[in-house]
Amino acid sequence: MSTNKMNSQNSSIIQKLSSQTIKLRVVQPPINIKRLLIGYIDKYKGQAGIICVRSAEEGNALATYLRARHVNVAVSCAPDQMKDQIFITTNLANFRKCPVNVRFMIHVSSPKSLNEYLLDIESVKNDLPCEVILYFKQANTKKQWWTINKRIDIDNEEKIRQYNGLQSVAQYANTSRCLRKEIARYLGGDCHPCHQCSNCLYKGELDDITLESQTLIALVKLAHGQYNKISIAKIVTGSQNQRILENGAKIYEQYGALQHYSQEKVLNLIDYLIATDYLEIRQGRYLFITTAGLEILENKVVVKRKRFSEYPLRFVSCDKELFEKLRLKRLELAKETKVAPFIVFTNTSLNDMVRVLPQTSAEFLTVEGVGKYRLEHYGDAMMATIKDYLNEKN
Repeated sequence: MSTNKMNSQNSSIIQKLSSQTIKLRVVQPPINIKRLLIGYIDKYKGQAGIICVRSAEEGNALATYLRARHVNVAVSCAPDQMKDQIFITTNLANFRKCPVNVRFMIHVSSPKSLNEYLLDIESVKNDLPCEVILYFKQANTKKQWWTINKRIDIDNEEKIRQYNGLQSVAQYANTSRCLRKEIARYLGGDCHPCHQCSNCLYKGELDDITLESQTLIALVKLAHGQYNKISIAKIVTGSQNQRILENGAKIYEQYGALQHYSQEKVLNLIDYLIATDYLEIRQGRYLFITTAGLEILENKVVVKRKRFSEYPLRFVSCDKELFEKLRLKRLELAKETKVAPFIVFTNTSLNDMVRVLPQTSAEFLTVEGVGKYRLEHYGDAMMATIKDYLNEKN
């Protein structure tokens, strides 16, 4: 990861991160972002939280989703109007004078650079512990990369600066180091491990990715700076992209070697290899092998990385009594149709019914995991159970 020269502003950021009130987290698919949001809202019920989005359209769609689940959410109001609620924003610069202690801040879209992300962290008041979560989705970063590539209103130097910004976020999201140390390293400094970020606290399994790493590093070595990481991902996954084929992709024995992986997963692997100094990027986008990378090819290093399929927060019901009634109704429907209960509805769908309390077909279709088939076959029975429960409770 490229670093910045340490200055007073960078020192203040590291100082804030060292206060132990900031808890850094990185989350990636297959974690569902909507269930992640609901999990944090439940965890900090009645307290303030910020959700950072890329566009007003994205913010409004998310607000609609949350309001349908009876979450008190505000979009683009003045920070001094913010109370103990969830606030969705595209710009955190206005929060520098916000008097409310924020208990969590989630970026549902990747920022343009790690510098931008750190400015966002610096913007919020957090005398109380605050969880700062980056939801990193490789597909979104890929779109941002192509947007920069197609721009004709900026010169090559500015494109490289923007490429480097995106790459700094990708490396932060895929590093195995302490996240606070990674930020300090990026800023040109150093610090002790925080012992409380998602990397420090990770206790799950480590996947051995040595063979995949050797495939990628061998190709990068042979190409010697000819390709960017997206092109490398296309080659190893056996892409039929015309431009890739015209550039001689099939001459490499690594062509299609990782075809059982998606391009997004391969890009995450590449970002991990960059973050761990086995590969490096030059001129903003071209891949080269490092001395450490050569050791992988020589079988001197075993490469392992954590899984992103496990996360401590669960999507849980806020009304256990209603959930139990819906669970029993699901069991009844499963016996009638002679299928397993989870085929009728998953627990996630039942939990979401408790939140949405659907009383119409349109409302029922907004529930997680519900489509026309489930609406037609099971919707009336589930909505009747909810209606009876609400009448019972007035």
